[in-house]
Formats: sequence, structure tokens, C-alpha cells
Amino acid sequence: LPPNNPWAGGQRVATVERVVELRDILPTFCELGGIEVPEMVDGKSVLPLCEGEEKGWREYIHGEHTSGERSNQWLTDGREKYIWYTQTGRELLFNLVSDPTELHDLSKKKAKQTASWRKRLVQALEGREEEFVRDGELVIGRPQNPTLSEPGTYGER
Repeated sequence: LPPNNPWAGGQRVATVERVVELRDILPTFCELGGIEVPEMVDGKSVLPLCEGEEKGWREYIHGEHTSGERSNQWLTDGREKYIWYTQTGRELLFNLVSDPTELHDLSKKKAKQTASWRKRLVQALEGREEEFVRDGELVIGRPQNPTLSEPGTYGER
């Protein structure tokens, strides 16, 4: 490690209540090693989070599953999880704190929160090649390929 790296000596422990992803591992290792993060890498180093710097960190993560009728897009902030099924329009909302196994759908009971998550998903999917969004609304039934023809072109949200 570079001598000026605060993680170089001693043991340090930090618990951070923010969402991180596998894509954050490489930038973290690059920073620890004192090397530049390759331009094509989407993630971010978690070291600033461990130092208490949360400004500019993502509020949620977006994921997707491609599986025919069960294809879905999802968002989570680690406390709640919203799922939208692309072929049926079904929506699910879970409180991950009280229901970590996602057994109790709250989407109808918490309609305002569901609408708020839907709005975030619209922002996350805007400009995607599948055209999941039209006039600010999610479009049901769009074909979804397991691999985008231009990966990484719709940017970080």
C-alpha cells in the first residue's frame, strides 16, 4: 500500500449503512493499491464511505433478471426493495428490515412509497434500448435481452 494510504497500518473497522455492489470491489482495491481505476469500471471505491464521506454515494442499486414472463427490474436501498415485472406490470414492495425474506408484499398498502420507487425506476430505465419508458411511464411487455447491445451506456443513477 502507498505510505499515505490511511488503511496501510493497524486494524480499522467500519460499518456503513449504504448500498454497495460487487462492482465496487475493483475500485476499492485500486484505491487501496494506489492505482488508477480503469475508465470502463462503473463502481466506486467504498473507502470514502468507511471514512464517513457519504456525499455523492448512490441512494439505491438497480438490478434485473431476464426470465421470460418472470423478467423483472428491481431497486433497493437496503431497507426497502421494489420489483417491477416487465412482462406483466406486477409490482412488489418489501420492507427488508422487518421482512428480509421478502414474504409480505406492501405495494398496495404503501401506495405512495410504491409510486416513489416506480418514479426512481423510470429514471433508472430512461433511455434503455428496450424502451421500458415512454412519456415518463413504464411500458409493459417490452422484449428484454439478457445482454444489452451497448452495456453501460445508460449511465449511473
